[in-house]
Amino acid sequence: MNVFRRQIINDYIQANGKATYDELMELVQDVSCMTLRRDLEILEKDGQIVRVRGGARSVTSVSNDGDDKYAIRAAANVAAKMDVVEKTLPFIEPDHSMYFDSGSTMMLLASKVENGYYSITTCAPNVAIELMKKSKTDVTLLGGRLNRDTLAVSGISSIKEVEDINIDTAIMATSGYSEDFGFTSSSYDEAQLKKAVIKKARKVIMIMDSTKLGKNLQYTFAHLSDVDMLILSSCPDDELIELCNKMEIQLIY
Repeated sequence: MNVFRRQIINDYIQANGKATYDELMELVQDVSCMTLRRDLEILEKDGQIVRVRGGARSVTSVSNDGDDKYAIRAAANVAAKMDVVEKTLPFIEPDHSMYFDSGSTMMLLASKVENGYYSITTCAPNVAIELMKKSKTDVTLLGGRLNRDTLAVSGISSIKEVEDINIDTAIMATSGYSEDFGFTSSSYDEAQLKKAVIKKARKVIMIMDSTKLGKNLQYTFAHLSDVDMLILSSCPDDELIELCNKMEIQLIY
């Protein structure tokens, strides 16, 4: 019955491009709002839809919204990103100073963090807002110039702020990785901020879905030797496994 109900919900969203909670509650009557939200979470994890304020959109409709580059990235590889998030959650420690990078995977991670006594600094306003929903979590948002394509702040002011804080664990995201160029970003300013965070952190956890392996962007902000843990959505090639073992980097996939 659950699978059948979710199929009805998904078919409606795919046919219309989007749906509000009210529309879906009318579609599948005698179902609680909590059950509906769980159904949407499962469909999002499966890469079928993207949850938005007040309802959900189909991945296709988001991808066709050419003016919203962040939304396009958020709609891509959702299942793989959720897999990475589930593997990362056990390493979010209470009573530690933590840093959350920007990006769609980080946004999913923020949404799944339990309401605990965490101290988290981030460069992403959307991640900060999501974390603020947890009443016990202390959230610090860096200042700087906001990039509308990545929803991240960067620049001299944000780097100076990082220099003045202590970071026990930094959970970082990347747009690409290769053995030759390391972890890369398309933004120079954001790459400089990432460098500053990695330099300051006692422990660095790099997370990414495996589609980013072999991709190179303009600016390198770290190499494999700069991280303590690498979390992927699937098994990498033998060469990367061998490199991680050689460098004593914890690899999770």
